Amino acid sequence: MFVTGGVFSERGAAFLESVANVQIEKPFAFATIRAIVQDYLKG
Repeated sequence: MFVTGGVFSERGAAFLESVANVQIEKPFAFATIRAIVQDYLKG
């Protein structure tokens, strides 16, 4: 999981597009993190 404050460069955007990790931007709710982790643990 990547948590960002936003992507401010083309290089950063390209990196995030190249990985399969879930991405969320700040600000985020704790419930969002919890749901992502629960989904991951369920497989």
